[in-house]
Formats: sequence, C-alpha cells, structure tokens
Amino acid sequence: MKKVYILTVTAGAGHLRAAEALKKAFLLLRPEWDVKLINVLDFTNPWFKKIYANSYLNIVNQVPEFWGLLYDRTDDKNIVKKTSKMQSLFNKISAIRLIEYIRKNPPDIAICTHFLPAEILASQKTKHKIRFPWVCVVTDYEAHMFWIYPNADIYIAATEHTKFQLRRNGISEKKILPLGIPIDPIFSQKKSKELLFKKFELKSALRIVLVMSGGFGAGPVENIVEQLQMVDFPIQIMVVTGRNKQLEEKLKVKKRIKPTKIFGFVDNIDELLTVADLLVSKAGGLTTSEALAKGVPMVIVNPTPGQEERNSDYILEHGAGIRVNKIDDLGFRVESVLCEKQRLNKMKLNAFKIGKPLSAITSAKEIIKRLL
Repeated sequence: MKKVYILTVTAGAGHLRAAEALKKAFLLLRPEWDVKLINVLDFTNPWFKKIYANSYLNIVNQVPEFWGLLYDRTDDKNIVKKTSKMQSLFNKISAIRLIEYIRKNPPDIAICTHFLPAEILASQKTKHKIRFPWVCVVTDYEAHMFWIYPNADIYIAATEHTKFQLRRNGISEKKILPLGIPIDPIFSQKKSKELLFKKFELKSALRIVLVMSGGFGAGPVENIVEQLQMVDFPIQIMVVTGRNKQLEEKLKVKKRIKPTKIFGFVDNIDELLTVADLLVSKAGGLTTSEALAKGVPMVIVNPTPGQEERNSDYILEHGAGIRVNKIDDLGFRVESVLCEKQRLNKMKLNAFKIGKPLSAITSAKEIIKRLL
C-alpha cells in the first residue's frame, strides 16, 4: 500500500479544493492507498497559522491595489533571489513540526497545492533530508515566481502558457504536464438538466445567471443582485453565499422583480453550473476551472490585481467570458450577452473547449505512472 501526502494551505479556498480533488482522484484510482490531506498550517505556531491564513484575504479585500503591487514586484527572479534565504529560514522555523513529522513518517510521494509546502520540500530535498519524489501543482493560470522549484519531480500546470512560463524560469520541460488545475472529478459527470430544473424549481423558459459570492464580500454581492434585477431580459438568478449566513439571510428577506434563489453553503456547485447560462464571479483558479469544465461563460467583476487578473486574461483571450470593471455596468453587460443568442452559444462553446473536467483524474494517473 502506497502512502500519499497532499500538502496544502488554507489561505483562500482554491488551494484546499485542488488538494481535495486530487485526494478524491487518487482514492478513485487506488482505493486501498493511504492518501492524507495535510494542512501545513496545522503544524505551525498558532500565531503564524492565524496571521498566514488571514493575511491574504485581509489584504485582497481591504487594499487590493497593494496586493497587486506586491504580486508584480515579487514576480521577479532578482527579488526572489534576494528574499529567498530569509523566506526559507522563516518557513523552516515555522514548520519545524511538519519537517519532523515527514522525516519520521515519510510518504511514497508528496504533492503540494500551495507554494509554502513546496518551498519547504524543495529546501529539504536540496539538503538531501528527504528522498521521496514530490509534485508541485500550480493552482492559477499564471506561474508566479513563488512556484519555481526546479527540484520538483513533476509540475502540474493549467495550460500550455503556464508550462511556457515554468520552462522559461528554469523548470525542465519534461517535468511539466499541462493537464489543468485539478478539480473534483464530479465535474466530468453529465447530469440531466431537466431533472435539475425540477430539483431547483427553475423555469425552463428563463436564462439562468449564477452568482458566486466568494471573494466579493457582502456589500458588493447585494449590489450585484440588485444590478441583475435591472436586466431587460427574462432571467432568473441563483446566488451562492457560502458560509456567510448573515448575507444569506439578508438576501432571502428582500423581495425582487426577477425570480431569485438564495443558497448558503453548497456541495453541488457542479449541478448549479450545469443549469447556469452565465456565472458572475471572481476569477479564482478553481472557480474558473470549474466553470470552464461545465462550459459556462464567466462575467468577471472587478478582478483583484494579481493572479485573478491573470486568470481573467486567459478567459478573455479565449472568448469564454467578459470583464466588468464596475458593478454599476453589470446589468447592461449581462443583458448585452444574453440578448445575442449566437454570441452566448459561442462563448459557451469556447468555455467548453478549454475546460478540463478530468484534470484531477488525469493528473493522478500521470503521477502514478511516472513516480509510483
């Protein structure tokens, strides 16, 4: 029986969802294996865990321009070289317990869906402290310098362009597999739209706009829903508020012109995307990949500077969505897409063409074939 560690960090939901998708894929292929999902922050000091987990979301939500500047400035070989020793020392001190655990309980392979554990494993491998192979999974459509660790045995990349970026920054081409960001294998399953329309009590004559609140915050989501009420086209709206119970209750209370269904935390996003005609969302790597897997064009609202802007570039370049920089323009822009059936269908086809619904399964298969 093989032992597989999937190392991640709960700073933003995408890294964790990619890790969960890979775990599910490995267990589907090798149910007898011991596959562990490890949140690296659980092995760090409590203060470090709290600061690291919250700092990204706090910066992105409160000062997104600063995050964009930080992202751009650190995406530079010279900057990374200057800060790498300090970063490595800081991470090592914070992750002493993780390093000890891995040395005492070595896996047959480790897979990283965040650059923090990738940096730790790369450092340990350079010092010959670990002997097992490890895999780096880039969870965005652009490979930032923080993802560059040449001693990784395999890289899973989103696209050919991501592969080019990794290769340009010193990763051997033979190590890079552009198989897509790993998403739950359930996105590859075809489900009956007719049955789902009945399940969610939807009207088949109306177009469906799905709003996912992740990354927006409460205020913008309320504004988005109100803007969609102004669309002069027969639509119905579904809103997923996630774990924000206050937002869920607030949205449920208000009466609206357009049929509007409010969902809290759900575990069937694949079903909601199956019936959706458009997705209004931020452009996180996992959300983007899930939408593409279901052939749903994205309406990307005011993407956060940094990786979200790069992800949205990919969508726009392939004609699989539109970008709306101001929420006040949202209703007009959505209406302009829905009013042109040919345009909407073309966008759906474009999304479907670049979607990779089996990304987690194909990644797990390649890892098994090459390293286990």
